[in-house]
Amino acid sequence: MFKQLANYLTKRKDKDAWTKALKDSNIRMQLVEQVNSVLLNEYIEDDEITITITSFMDNQIFAELSDLLEKLIFYNKRYSNNSELQELLISNAFNTNNSEKAKEYITRLDDYNAPNLAQQALTQYSLYEHAFMLYKKSGNE
Repeated sequence: MFKQLANYLTKRKDKDAWTKALKDSNIRMQLVEQVNSVLLNEYIEDDEITITITSFMDNQIFAELSDLLEKLIFYNKRYSNNSELQELLISNAFNTNNSEKAKEYITRLDDYNAPNLAQQALTQYSLYEHAFMLYKKSGNE
């Protein structure tokens, strides 16, 4: 049932429908698990992924967003070098105070705007070590 719902919501591309489904805490986790499965195992259009990611952000389910982005970037070759998704993953790690994950992403990923993320780490989150890592990775020490 949750797989069909995940598939339906992804294909429908309706933010209001996503909001209604994600507000129900009784089904959210099972739905998110199936969304991850759908996005990894089926061909999904870019706009379907965009609406899904936006819906996760709008509903402030940031931990689940990290899981989704990880799966897209690390397990789906089509999105592995997508700079916008990589930047969103790192930025989301800052936002969720997941310092170790942020460091892992900075080290593991390469296709993102390091100076912009470094500026964000400094000004929005006071993450000096992360900013230094980003500046160093970009060659701006």
